[in-house]
Amino acid sequence: MQDLAAATHIKPGSKVDLEDHKPDAKLGLRDEKSAREQTAKRVGRMAELATMLMAEHRRSVLVVLQGMDASGKDGTVKHCIGGLNPMSVRVAGFKAPNSTELAHDFLWRIHQVLPQRGEIGIFNRSHYEDVLVVRVEELVPKQIWKKRYAAINAFEQHLATEGTSSSSSSCTSRRRRRRSASANASRIPRRTGSSLRTTSPSARSGTST
Repeated sequence: MQDLAAATHIKPGSKVDLEDHKPDAKLGLRDEKSAREQTAKRVGRMAELATMLMAEHRRSVLVVLQGMDASGKDGTVKHCIGGLNPMSVRVAGFKAPNSTELAHDFLWRIHQVLPQRGEIGIFNRSHYEDVLVVRVEELVPKQIWKKRYAAINAFEQHLATEGTSSSSSSCTSRRRRRRSASANASRIPRRTGSSLRTTSPSARSGTST
């Protein structure tokens, strides 16, 4: 079996074309049974690390799942995070910003649900919506959303400095795979990287699986 972390990692600063990554790639796994077995092993290890993270109470982890509807975000949470202690996990979902959220800066709603020290935060969609949905649906003018790319980079660097290790994953469904304005808008030129699976600078020194 391939090293799944290496096979799905995107190096910081590199350009990503989702057409180069097959959503039905097996990554060396023989079949669904072997995939479930490997998932169960990794969930067990993640549960151990989550307990250590909670006991240490010094750092936090943020997992961002980005993708279109029916791309597997909910399934990822269910199968990969379901085995963790609920007390150590905080899940938040994001859609198009409502009128209250639009009345604040675009990162306001993100700050409300960031994981506390000792917690693992799961974002079902994220602040990337604010350079994606607002762009596609023309909720804010270009001169506003264009500046948000730099703001997102600065925000994620701030999280890393404060002890939050982040990992972003792009979920893609084989049946719904297509090029669109949404796909193009989500290609953020990030210093910390973006992924199929990407880690922030602090993740290299923080708790890892």
